[in-house]
Amino acid sequence: RALEDANVPASEVDFVIAACLQSDDIAPSMAAVVADGLGTDHAGGFDLSSGCSGFVASVATAAGLIESGRASTVVVVAAEAMSRLTDKTDRATAGLLGDGAGAIVLRGTTEPADDAHPGRTGRSVFGSDGANGGTVRVATDHPSVYDDGEFGPGKAGQVQMNGFDTYKTAVSRFESTVRDTAAANGTALDDVDLIVLHQANGRILDAVRKRLEVPEERLATSVHSHGNTSAASIALALADAREQGRVVPGTRLLLAGFGSGLAWAGITMTWEGVAA
Repeated sequence: RALEDANVPASEVDFVIAACLQSDDIAPSMAAVVADGLGTDHAGGFDLSSGCSGFVASVATAAGLIESGRASTVVVVAAEAMSRLTDKTDRATAGLLGDGAGAIVLRGTTEPADDAHPGRTGRSVFGSDGANGGTVRVATDHPSVYDDGEFGPGKAGQVQMNGFDTYKTAVSRFESTVRDTAAANGTALDDVDLIVLHQANGRILDAVRKRLEVPEERLATSVHSHGNTSAASIALALADAREQGRVVPGTRLLLAGFGSGLAWAGITMTWEGVAA
């Protein structure tokens, strides 16, 4: 659908990046499966596992590939089946996590931006804090990993979250990521038309919005429709905003993700008008 929307034939796709916590199989990669499904027999690709910041990290990586001349047309797809990783007995996460997918097409150009083709990606920021990675995690069943009783083998393969620490850290890190991304691009927040954050939960989004002092109409929200879909949530929020008429050609966007890792990423983007 993204290729059709962007009016880009699959034969022109030379790279696929798939943002996901868990592919259907350990191998092959989801990127390879998606490339095959698109009918491309030459596209390179890989999966990028960065949790809730995965979509932004993938878009930034795609832009880097294009800017360096390694690719000209890149499909970024974010797809998560969080229901596979949900502990149905955990009230903190069972009613929050959801399944979903979204895709975007990025293409290179040597022409300067103009009113007819305003689409551009800006500078990106990244960060991680592995020392506090246990705040949000999906443990393995290896006995030496997180075998602390609470997050031991009995919880293997399920999302485990320290709710209070997650809320406190997420609000602070979302705010700093948005501000750092704007600063890296020499952009004032007042010049950003729409901020699209990872859809963690409604309380976190509202707290971040208040800290940033931006009105509700300048923050994309779709968590009430789709839940927290990890890497897919920003793509879904962006798609919903387009359908609502909030993203049109020339719309200045700031995307920011934060989550498991702990890891965060931000990037600015001016919308082209289609999913490219």
